[in-house]
Amino acid sequence: MLGLGLSEIKGLLDKAFTSDCADFAEQLLSVVAKQQAEIGQRIEGLMPLRDDLTALEQHVRHSRKRLEPGQSVARCEFCPIIDGEGGAK
Repeated sequence: MLGLGLSEIKGLLDKAFTSDCADFAEQLLSVVAKQQAEIGQRIEGLMPLRDDLTALEQHVRHSRKRLEPGQSVARCEFCPIIDGEGGAK
């Protein structure tokens, strides 16, 4: 629920049955705000990876059209993975 751990959920449930509605609403809003901030940070951290994957996908799709039939990966001049690892050209 809401990306919370079991102990956090239990704590909220305990408070739900012992707090008045206004106090519980404030506690819940605090939890929601914290979760939103953490998710925003995760998304922000993943965006560069998504951009790198998109660039690699575009490169591979473009390069694939220029390959000779039966060409080996080790001899591929378009392969950034082999080039980055020092593979043969």
